Amino acid sequence: MTSKSKNDISIIAYNQQAEKLADLYNAMSSPAVLPGLEPLLPECDGTTRMNALDIGCGTGRDAVWLADKGFHVVAFDAAADMIRVAEDRKSHPNVQYMVDSLPHMRDVMALDREFNVMVMSAVWMHLSPDARKTTMRAMWDMAAPGALIYMSLRHGPSPDDRPMYKVGANEVKRLAADVGFKATVLGDDTDRQGRQGVWWDYMTLRR
Repeated sequence: MTSKSKNDISIIAYNQQAEKLADLYNAMSSPAVLPGLEPLLPECDGTTRMNALDIGCGTGRDAVWLADKGFHVVAFDAAADMIRVAEDRKSHPNVQYMVDSLPHMRDVMALDREFNVMVMSAVWMHLSPDARKTTMRAMWDMAAPGALIYMSLRHGPSPDDRPMYKVGANEVKRLAADVGFKATVLGDDTDRQGRQGVWWDYMTLRR
């Protein structure tokens, strides 16, 4: 029998706790959870369609925030119950929710769409080192010229029901350079939920 990956175990927990996590996540604003992103976003002036991809969108908070700024958003998560809650609580005419999974994002890739912005908030720590390489290549393949990718990296202890891999900005820089992205560290911060020993790095990638 094949053992479950840390990501598989986490998906089970996210499905089981979707309603509870939605209350927690939606109580926080996107600008607070995604520090430094807002001033970097390209302007949506209505003359050119701007596409955004929310990778591991959870219950839809950030997807709707991007849509309210004028982006046409594709938002996916591997946890089907998280998507169900997102569709129920965070519906928006410019948000398309999908159940899809990393690292290949096959259903998103099948849309054959270039994205001007991608947001990967609190996701990277769920991916194994090999999955990170595949994910980085997939993001490159879907990135429009000049695209902005925003990432948050979680450090510190993880809950038993959501085991996580170690992360590091230097690893992201190396993987990004391997495919052609230019990576920048925006800064770090303490955990917005006040979890003991947890802190975050915030990074951007540019195509």
